[in-house]
Amino acid sequence: MYYVPEFVIESHGGGALSKLFLELCYVVQEEDEAAFGKTKAAVAYCSDAYEVTFQKGTEDIYGKDIDLTARLASTACKGEIIMNEPFVERLHADSKVSSISPADSDVSKITGPQRTRFKGFEEDVNVYKLPIGGTALSRQNYPRYFT
Repeated sequence: MYYVPEFVIESHGGGALSKLFLELCYVVQEEDEAAFGKTKAAVAYCSDAYEVTFQKGTEDIYGKDIDLTARLASTACKGEIIMNEPFVERLHADSKVSSISPADSDVSKITGPQRTRFKGFEEDVNVYKLPIGGTALSRQNYPRYFT
């Protein structure tokens, strides 16, 4: 699991979240298993997360949103990206200022919301998914796999 603080994304300017998402899509959905394996991912915007250090030289991230991200990941199938609603909302806003053209973006292929109940959460969570099928970047650069 990776944690990217919001200030890091903001420091890269508008469109940074869209670029990061496109790269994640490419790694998760790329057909070359020898290069990437067959992976899945969960992405969540975390407002309830905090860094705690129990050992010198390490940083661990804890919080309710971190727990949600782990539960989202457990529901993903290989080649899928599962997301929470706050992340999708920020991604849609970021894609409006991104230099990535709509033809090269997979944001429009995100499905949802699907109301899902997770252990440890009192209310259902709106879950979004980028289904299996190769990314726009994969289809553009490797069309022979997607014809």
